[in-house]
Amino acid sequence: MSITGTDTSQRKENIVVPTETIDDTYLGISSLDESNGKVILTIGDSIGVGIGDERNMGIGERYVTMQEYEIRDLYEVINFAVPGAETKNLLEQVINGEVDDAIVSSDLIIVSIGGNNLNRIRNAEASMLMVEFEEKLSEHLGDLEKVLSYIGDKNRDAEIVVLGLYNPFGDDTNNEDVRLVQEWNYQTRVAVMEVENSHVVPLYDIFADNLELLLSIDDFHPSGEGYERIARMVDQIISWK
Repeated sequence: MSITGTDTSQRKENIVVPTETIDDTYLGISSLDESNGKVILTIGDSIGVGIGDERNMGIGERYVTMQEYEIRDLYEVINFAVPGAETKNLLEQVINGEVDDAIVSSDLIIVSIGGNNLNRIRNAEASMLMVEFEEKLSEHLGDLEKVLSYIGDKNRDAEIVVLGLYNPFGDDTNNEDVRLVQEWNYQTRVAVMEVENSHVVPLYDIFADNLELLLSIDDFHPSGEGYERIARMVDQIISWK
């Protein structure tokens, strides 16, 4: 995985998510033995993969370890997330049928996507910022709606959880960047809530108050504790337990 924009001297000028290149080496990771129990599928970008987790567990496995010890073996974790993926890449992945079997068998589908889309406008001229933001947001929402629709057609019973974006830069972020991320989160939430069995995990406020604890050493991705908090929020939101 390649990450750019880590120079702290540039943070105030950047939209608050890292740039990544597509890396397909993580595809299809299944961390637990197959069973007749619950199946958790994660799709999307590097946060879906679990980049930054010191124990290399990510959201799915951390969710499993939160369950009662006696039933942990009844869970299977499948990960088709790809570092660097934008929403258009996720759409291409699902409509090409690459994850059909996993979608059909899943009880819970965790989606982390959108941060790389938003980051594409970080170098936009001030006069063009809003134009480019609206364009990227529209593309993201359109592709996300298609992804969720495709999943629903394949599996009407699975619960879908979409992660909101957070700001890893804290006080180094200018007000306009903060406003754009919050608007992105709001519009994404509106779109997701239109889809049956779909939920949004709001991460912005959780991370804003605990950056030192919840970010990994790269200052972008969640730390193990960050992923633990996300898994805990997922557990609070879903209803199939």
